[in-house]
Amino acid sequence: MDATAKPDLHLVYTSDANYLFLTAVAVCSAFAQTSDSTRLAIHVLDCGIADDAWETWRADMVRRTGSERFYRHTIDVSRFEGLPLWKGSIATYARLCPPEILTDLDWCVYADGDTLFVDDPLSLTDFFDPSVGLWGYGWDVQEQISNQGVSGVSRCLRWCAENGLDEDFPVYVCAGFLVYNLRWMREFDFTARCLNFLRSYECVPYIDEMSINYICRGHISLLPHEWGLFSMHACEVLKPKCIHYIAEPLRALRFSPKVGYRDVIAVWVTAAKALLGCGTREACGVPEWKWILGRLYTRSLTGIAVVLQLMPGGGK
Repeated sequence: MDATAKPDLHLVYTSDANYLFLTAVAVCSAFAQTSDSTRLAIHVLDCGIADDAWETWRADMVRRTGSERFYRHTIDVSRFEGLPLWKGSIATYARLCPPEILTDLDWCVYADGDTLFVDDPLSLTDFFDPSVGLWGYGWDVQEQISNQGVSGVSRCLRWCAENGLDEDFPVYVCAGFLVYNLRWMREFDFTARCLNFLRSYECVPYIDEMSINYICRGHISLLPHEWGLFSMHACEVLKPKCIHYIAEPLRALRFSPKVGYRDVIAVWVTAAKALLGCGTREACGVPEWKWILGRLYTRSLTGIAVVLQLMPGGGK
């Protein structure tokens, strides 16, 4: 192999039958934004997909992307028996398994299905630094403490103190978008250590995410804020690269009298319709007429807000 050749990017998603649509949007966004589709490979950690559903989904992805590099890895969820569910599902723990499953790879990127690439995913290979265990979207902990920032970080620190654990977290990252140094993780016995941690304590906040941050503390680096940023913060950067629609009910959108249907949500809905050729109702559970009226409502509120801001004493 040419020593100057750029590495491939292996994207890993967890899915069951109900999550395949979201995963399809995420995957297709990666191919739509990539500068070289031959360098992308997709791995799906199967937590409950019937064979016929998988074959149908894979065939559709091959047709849409022109790539054959789609791989299915069946997860034995029984190994997570007794651990608490996350939003009614045990599948969250699958993200701990890539080091054991992808034994022939040194690097991968784990992404939740509710992520959307809006820039070239291959840029993530720039973070393949052997001195770093994993990279993620997150926060400098001391900075958050000083600024009374992210409440979830404070909750985790309080929990550690209550359980007599080390509170020295340089950084804290969201587990929904991570660059994995698989070779280091295997040497570190990452999967077993995280699962042992979860079985050793009760009421662990953010369960698998907490285990990753605690077990790997000191070996985690922060990605630039553009990568994996939460949808509610998407307007805080000039050009997002991957948006994480955390806590957004993308398949069953709810109209909000305060904001209507936000612009960042419209980005995802537009992408889903364009990439998968579906209608508005199929994409987000909202009839086309309601979506149009909701977006007009949002635009109207924006216009009113701009006018008020320009008026004397209008403020923000």
